[in-house]
Amino acid sequence: MRHAHTTALLALVLLASACSGAPADGTASNSVAATPLAPFALQFVGTYSASAPAPGALAALTLHRDGTFEAVIEGGGAPVEGTFQAPEARALPLTLESTGTDGWTATLSSYDGKLQTLHDGVHATLRARTPVGPQESTCESTGGTWDDDDADPATGLYCTCPPDFAYVPSAGGCVN
Repeated sequence: MRHAHTTALLALVLLASACSGAPADGTASNSVAATPLAPFALQFVGTYSASAPAPGALAALTLHRDGTFEAVIEGGGAPVEGTFQAPEARALPLTLESTGTDGWTATLSSYDGKLQTLHDGVHATLRARTPVGPQESTCESTGGTWDDDDADPATGLYCTCPPDFAYVPSAGGCVN
């Protein structure tokens, strides 16, 4: 029953996002003031969900490139919206934090698409439902240059996009 409830809530969040007129480029449609994300953090924006979260845990989390988010809390009713921040990191681990009253943290420790989250003292592992992280084919197919050996020291990225473009896999790769 819990899995069906979580799946239904995730579907509602995704449907609400799709019907809200949110742009397809990964930005939120609301005008909440947010801190711009550094290039390294941008590669991890997207939608994440848990398969069987405990009550009070994050069941689903959509991170937008403008620093806004939508979250579904297991057993918590309506989705929560707000802003989050990420440090100027150039390597993992990367910890994201909400900046509102409904606090959560999410940590990426590897490039496996998993977020380790903490909300009200309850841990959950969320898995990416959209492309995130370094992906050679996504980079190169959108005009980027892939570096197999060393990440760019200025950004921490393995993908270098053309000028005025950012590497956002969930939005298609190198996008502006």
